[in-house]
Formats: sequence, structure tokens, C-alpha cells
Amino acid sequence: AVPAEAVSFTAQERELLDVLVAGSSAGGQSVLTGGLTLSQICRRVTIPHRRVVRLLSLFIHWGLVDICHDSRGFYYRATE
Repeated sequence: AVPAEAVSFTAQERELLDVLVAGSSAGGQSVLTGGLTLSQICRRVTIPHRRVVRLLSLFIHWGLVDICHDSRGFYYRATE
């Protein structure tokens, strides 16, 4: 595994991660999941929707983001 210090993120990746971390805390819109929907994420970032979807899929693959589902939809949150 690569040490966390050796990993660098682009400005877009960092912006998206910052929004996900903030949304995963108590300030998140979903009380039950502590995550944000794709629409909520897209409203909070300056990144195009298509790029957000691509980055989310990479973050999920890398284990940086969890995807949760309940009866109201899908929620994304930063892993701990």
C-alpha cells in the first residue's frame, strides 16, 4: 500500500473530497445515512456533473467513498 502522504489529488478531486467529508459529518442532509445524494454533491461543487460521477466511481473503487442506499435513494459519504 502507498502511504497517504505520497498521494496527491487534483484540485477537482480535493474539492469533491472536501464536500463529501463535510457532508458525512453531522451537517449532512441525510440524518439517517450522514451522506449526500448525487444532486446535493453537484450543487455544492464547481465540477461538471459527468466528472463528478467519474470521480465518485474512482473514489468508491479506491475505498475513499461509501455508497449507501435506502428507500429514498443513494447517498455518498467519505469513509472513515
